[in-house]
Amino acid sequence: MHAQCQDAYMANTLLLQSRITVHDVNDEVHDHGGVNREASEQAKDSQRALLTKRHDPKPIAFLHIPKCAGNQFPLSFLTLPGVCSNLSETDWQVIFRPNSSALGNWYLRDHLSSSVEDLCSGVADMRRWGVKFGSHTGITSVYSQFYAGLQAHGFIMLRQPEQRLLSAYYYTGAQATPKDYAAAHAGCTVKLLTRSGAACSDPVQPSDHEVSLAVQRLQGGFAYVGLVDEYDLSVCLLHAMFGGECSASEFTPSNAGTNSTSSGVYDTSVLEGFTDGFDGPVWQQGQGIFHYHLQLFRVSSASCHACWAMKSMVT
Repeated sequence: MHAQCQDAYMANTLLLQSRITVHDVNDEVHDHGGVNREASEQAKDSQRALLTKRHDPKPIAFLHIPKCAGNQFPLSFLTLPGVCSNLSETDWQVIFRPNSSALGNWYLRDHLSSSVEDLCSGVADMRRWGVKFGSHTGITSVYSQFYAGLQAHGFIMLRQPEQRLLSAYYYTGAQATPKDYAAAHAGCTVKLLTRSGAACSDPVQPSDHEVSLAVQRLQGGFAYVGLVDEYDLSVCLLHAMFGGECSASEFTPSNAGTNSTSSGVYDTSVLEGFTDGFDGPVWQQGQGIFHYHLQLFRVSSASCHACWAMKSMVT
């Protein structure tokens, strides 16, 4: 294995483990004076340099979880360097200058001159295996080939499970009670990570094995994990990890849900105590990965000031 590949392998392995933080780089270096403190800081900087060595996430394999900013989030990662590098002026306008009134279900499909897979060489083309860009399709048949490997290529946006369920409930106008709807549709994220096809429509509840496998796949196959609940910070983190500049299009509002507060949070009391015990562990793992990367790449509200200034340019 060449040295460059070894470096990439080591960086990816350490990232996937998510066990070593920049504050615990060298537990064996004790503070016995300035020399050891300096050595400890050098060790931290060396590890940070290895872990943050920017790897190429292309071709990006996007897993679209329902009600997780699936119309808005692609407008961020499709603008990363080299992902969609040969767009016509018209298609460029669709991605970089979206019309907020038109930004909804299948926005890209309905407005681009061709499919994202055809236009963007930096996006994984999984259509041969029945997985179209942006669809809610399980990834078991494509996980090994397109997500995992020497370097992870998966991109995903997650949402607090009960918030996601309530967003879906109000969006679909379901006739059932919120609690009954949530109980019938729990585990959608686990199903998408561990099954194929229209996994969320499968009435069979996830098994304990599938829950564990979903957590494992999230950790091992995804280069980027964002959180709808911290969307602006997620956009800033995306660029800190993979380059490019924030743009106003990334903050264009999409599919504002009904029955939510001004901050987009739903009142979970209507669920009468129900919680999604299947997607809960995946959410917890996703939060851990997200906050680990925030620390690793030194992303904070202070560092994101310039990125977030682009929000003022949204029309």
